[in-house]
This record gives sequence, C-alpha cells and structure tokens, in this order.
Amino acid sequence: MDIFFNKLIEQKITPNQYLTLHSINIKLNPGTINLKYESIELMRKGWLTDDYKLTDKSKELLSEVDNWFKKETKKREKNLLGKDSKENIDKYREMFPKGMSNGRPLRTSHSNISVAFKKFFKEHEYGWDIIFKATELYLEEQKGNDYKFCKNARYFIVKSVNQLNHSLLADWCEVVESGDYRERKNEIFRENVK
Repeated sequence: MDIFFNKLIEQKITPNQYLTLHSINIKLNPGTINLKYESIELMRKGWLTDDYKLTDKSKELLSEVDNWFKKETKKREKNLLGKDSKENIDKYREMFPKGMSNGRPLRTSHSNISVAFKKFFKEHEYGWDIIFKATELYLEEQKGNDYKFCKNARYFIVKSVNQLNHSLLADWCEVVESGDYRERKNEIFRENVK
C-alpha cells in the first residue's frame, strides 16, 4: 500500500484524483467524490484532456498501479496454496479414480482443482497431510458404493450453491482432526468383511 501512496505523492496527485482517473477509465461514477472539481484539477495538471479523456501519462499510471495489484494477487494466491502446490494438487488429483461415474469424470482437470483449492484455503486452514487423509477416507467409503455417489475431485473440495460455498472436504478434514475417522474406518472395515 505504501508504494501506491508514494507513487501518488511522487506524481503530485491525490487519492481522490486517482479515483477520478480510475473511474473515468472504467466508466463508473463512484458517487463519493466531486468528479467535476477533481477533473478540473486533473486537466490543469495534464492528467485529463479538455474533453475528459485520459492522457497518455494517466493511462501509464493506471496501468502501472493495476499491474502492482495483479502481481500482489498472484503472489497471495501462490502463497495460499503453498510452495509445493502443483505437486500437492497432482497428488490429490491422482487419488481419484480414472473413469466416469454417473456420466461425469471423477478426476477433474488440474486447473479446476487449483481454482477450487484457492477458494478452500481462503476459508479453511487445513494442511495438505490432513487433506490427503480426509480424501483417502472419503474415497475409501465411496469405493464401497462403486463411486456411485462420489463427488468429483473439484466438487469434493468446494461447491458453490446460491453463492454459498460448501466444502465436503472441510467436513472430512474435521473428522480427521477430531480422530473420529478411526471409529469410522473400523465401521467401514466391518461392513466390507460381511
């Protein structure tokens, strides 16, 4: 955030003036500032033309700031998944059986799984070891039903319904953390022995 404000100070532009440029660029009226006043100041300083168009230097500033935020977002997302994210996602994906269940693949694409894990890690703080154990237990249970009711790899992580995220994986991670899986594993074993 400091880099942003230092850039505004360096360019002799106020946060409201930057917001005005940004608003003009995306064609949106923020409603919280006096656009007419800010625009007159921006014209006087060479950031806007007389017909309220962005100048080259304002386009450069907007692009530079936009790139900072994009880089920060990518960096945060990478940190969110962990340093070995590709390997962990691949390992998770390979846990799901190949083939179809009810006309859909159980093993979904790496990119779909990655997107789902980004949502998952924004809301949950489980480590990969617990995730792998929870997935193993879930798939072990589903195997008994020939994967008939098994969620695919992506929807097991998180599924959005009516703008609400539900994670079956988080439920199973909780089972692993609480130790309830040992009892559940014994039940599954007894059912399979019958």
